[in-house]
Amino acid sequence: MQPSEFIHDEVLMQHLQEGDRNSLAELYNRHVKALYNYAYRLSGNKDVAQDAVQDTFVEIWNRRQTLG
Repeated sequence: MQPSEFIHDEVLMQHLQEGDRNSLAELYNRHVKALYNYAYRLSGNKDVAQDAVQDTFVEIWNRRQTLG
């Protein structure tokens, strides 16, 4: 497997759909900061922002087989 920085998000999403938890973790690590900052700007609350990001990734995992 290639080093993770060379794997495109689209490929990680394909692996995620197949049940690869490492792909979910990699996507999380790549995007958590930007998503947190966005959620914080919307909510103005650090805890709400953190919860929203966590909930989003839980839903991504739970719905991985139906993601388009």
